[in-house]
Amino acid sequence: MTSGVCLLARGYAATARIKPVFLSKDTKKEYLALVTGRFPEGEIACTLPIGSYKVSSFDHKPKKDKNAITIFRRVRYDEKTNTSLVGCILKTGRTHQIRLHFKELGFYIVNDNLYNPDETSSGLRKQNIENRVQLILDKMEAEFERAKPKIQNHKVPTLSDLETRFSKYRYCLNCQDPSLYEFENENNLNQKVMCLHSWKYTLGGQVFQSKLPKWAEHPEIIIK
Repeated sequence: MTSGVCLLARGYAATARIKPVFLSKDTKKEYLALVTGRFPEGEIACTLPIGSYKVSSFDHKPKKDKNAITIFRRVRYDEKTNTSLVGCILKTGRTHQIRLHFKELGFYIVNDNLYNPDETSSGLRKQNIENRVQLILDKMEAEFERAKPKIQNHKVPTLSDLETRFSKYRYCLNCQDPSLYEFENENNLNQKVMCLHSWKYTLGGQVFQSKLPKWAEHPEIIIK
């Protein structure tokens, strides 16, 4: 559910080269989050210990606590939407660390359907699931109808055919359909996109940086 930079090692050789960098702690991970309310100014460090979490709507209790440090700094506050854009620097990398540390400070990421109390009521969660299932069923039915005329002439795709087909997708194969997630039109931005963005990774002096998400500069497109 987090947008932005994602690093993937292409094979064992690349993994062997990049692993020592992570182990040496010569890394810097910077995120951006849109939270509800006026986040305090200045640099704020949260050191709530975090353990291994079971990702469930019923159980978020850690099995074993480990040190965790997140540095927060407010970038700007938008009075119209009552939201704050906050920069987050991870000193450790625990499961759901940013989300849990925001919760510890009394703030919640916009559209966080796991921790934000405005998003986690049982009725709303059930409705979201039902809507998602219906969208998937409708999509499957539409794709089947479009495929019918081609079934008789269907041939087994080659590896080249698959590469050509999948390389055009701008999103993952499960969510690339613009009819489900309307990222292209900021006026129709899907309201359930969690506003947490992996903005910049620095590894041993090498920087990987993504574009700012639209909600970072225009929170009004996602706050209705």
